[in-house]
Amino acid sequence: MTLASRILGIGLLLGVLGLLGWQALASFPLSTWQERLFLPLGLAVAGVIIGIPVLMPGAFVRLGKHARLLLPLLLVTLLEFLIDRFAQDHAGAMYMQPIPIFTFGLLQFTVTAAEAATVLIRVGYAACVTTIVLRVVRERAVGTISTLPGVRSFYLRACVLGLIGWSVPFVAAIVAMLGAALSPDHATVILALFGCLILTWNLLTAALLPAALDERLGFFEALSTGFRVSRIGLGRWWLPVVFQVLLLGLWTYPAWAVDTAHMEDRLDWQVHALWIGGYENHCHWQSDLILALRIRPLGFAHTLLGLLCGIYAVALKLHIAGRLPPCVYFRKSVPPEIISESAERRRSELWAPGQIS
Repeated sequence: MTLASRILGIGLLLGVLGLLGWQALASFPLSTWQERLFLPLGLAVAGVIIGIPVLMPGAFVRLGKHARLLLPLLLVTLLEFLIDRFAQDHAGAMYMQPIPIFTFGLLQFTVTAAEAATVLIRVGYAACVTTIVLRVVRERAVGTISTLPGVRSFYLRACVLGLIGWSVPFVAAIVAMLGAALSPDHATVILALFGCLILTWNLLTAALLPAALDERLGFFEALSTGFRVSRIGLGRWWLPVVFQVLLLGLWTYPAWAVDTAHMEDRLDWQVHALWIGGYENHCHWQSDLILALRIRPLGFAHTLLGLLCGIYAVALKLHIAGRLPPCVYFRKSVPPEIISESAERRRSELWAPGQIS
């Protein structure tokens, strides 16, 4: 690790720790019911601490050896906080007014400049981290952004892949909302089917980014490979994927932490559209609990939950990338001399190239 990397890492770590400390001091004293927000935080801590080493022991070891993989997560956390603070500031509020995108029946979709900036940052984060993850798995080395090949092309490809990954949850959410509004008696069935569809889509696209962000492949070949690998390799990573979906709150039921009679109208179980392929780290358990209790959020709990879920997302990508079949892991364009002995061992342990069709 170079001196510049060490300084960057220490600076980002101190920045996030300072942010958490400042948010914690600003949150006290707690108002009524705010202590309930520690419940999803505690579950997330236990889930990440237990889930990563138990479900993904190989990724746990790699993450311990290459802790610099988490530096982009720290940077994104600080950037998103600054954007959020600017949006809440009086001077920045005038630039953060919702802009209508399109209207569909009774539904109107808007976006703010803060949301657009967050999306652009998230796309760059997904492209950067996935590229570094692949390098860690292939070469057991972590490079800086400047040493990564094709970062610009990876960013554009990650944009398109993110658009594809979010398209199904987005369209499904529109259909589910319209169906529930037009047929309230069948709303429960509609939401249950919607949740099953989101879970299935996440399982079928789990390896989309690791397989498709490959500079040795054209876009359409990489896209088809990503879908095929996700489908065929489902048995190798379905459990950590399902665990992450549940951790993020695909299905939530705020009533488990609410016991007051006057809040009965906010205790229905909820289903959320999410796509874990883009390193999703927003925990809906906490946001739904805030709505159910009608309380203000705890800043440090929100930040810490995002960090925990983000760490799990990076570990999951390490797990998936380490279990890609050799026909994806090693392309014919890769000279044999750069394949290390450990990689040859991995080639013999994983699937045969003919299994991907």
